[in-house]
Amino acid sequence: MEMDVPAFDLNNPGEYTFNFEIGLKPEFELADLSKADITGYNIDITDEMLNEEVERLQNRYGNMTDKEAVDGANNVINVTFEEVDAEGNTVEGGIKRIILYC
Repeated sequence: MEMDVPAFDLNNPGEYTFNFEIGLKPEFELADLSKADITGYNIDITDEMLNEEVERLQNRYGNMTDKEAVDGANNVINVTFEEVDAEGNTVEGGIKRIILYC
């Protein structure tokens, strides 16, 4: 798009040309869906199914907390192994492994 704004003088109006683009959306037609072979399913959702899904979402998006002991099958334990020297100091650039136990 070209604009020659400095050449436009409001105090001395004259001929001015500006360029612009027009976008047109293409025409389209939807197929007649009343003739489509569509399978519909009726799913009966039980309270047990709903509660299980809520529990999965709570586990997935819940907050991590530190605990003193494992108290359930869904607890996660994070273990970090780091390379140390003879005095027990962490070796800079040494081996480091993080392991998750579920």
